[in-house]
Amino acid sequence: MKWDILAISGGLIAFGTVVWTFWGNPETVTRAQPVHQELAADPDLKLISERSPYMRTER
Repeated sequence: MKWDILAISGGLIAFGTVVWTFWGNPETVTRAQPVHQELAADPDLKLISERSPYMRTER
């Protein structure tokens, strides 16, 4: 009876190890480098915001 429990436990641990080896360790995926983007604002927007009493220009 004691050997049956040890055999079943050992089999489950071995099976779990095999499953974990294939499914638990995904391949490392190389991530793309972040792309540097530059925002070019419309120059007319600056004129509108400088005229607005709610916007202020910090210098």
